[in-house]
Amino acid sequence: MPYCDKNQFPDGPDDFESAGMKLVPEDEARRYKTMSRELCSWFCFDRGDDEFTNLMVISGDNMDFLSTLQMFKQRDPVNILLAQPENAPRWCPKCRRPLENLVAESAEWFWESLAAGGDPITKTKGQEELLGNTDCC
Repeated sequence: MPYCDKNQFPDGPDDFESAGMKLVPEDEARRYKTMSRELCSWFCFDRGDDEFTNLMVISGDNMDFLSTLQMFKQRDPVNILLAQPENAPRWCPKCRRPLENLVAESAEWFWESLAAGGDPITKTKGQEELLGNTDCC
């Protein structure tokens, strides 16, 4: 279930609903609690196989889910994909490592590119060198 900042859509999230997504506008604290509960429920649900599951996290600057996502990534076969607004912080606020090195399996997108069907962000040589140690938080 997608969630959104209710202040971004004062008249309702019609653009997303026209694309077949139902967004639940809530304030930040309530949205975080609801998302945490649903994430835990989803990861605890026995999917009955060892097939990889894809989870996309579209987030601004709130990376409170980072340690939870890392834990689930280690426990289950899951691909975690990150999409962020172009102006969002690209580093973990706790350890300052690139977010995609900590949880993303396949790629990282800027939200603007993802929404338009664009390609993921291309990693630079400097970013590639940081992939070695992913211990964090």
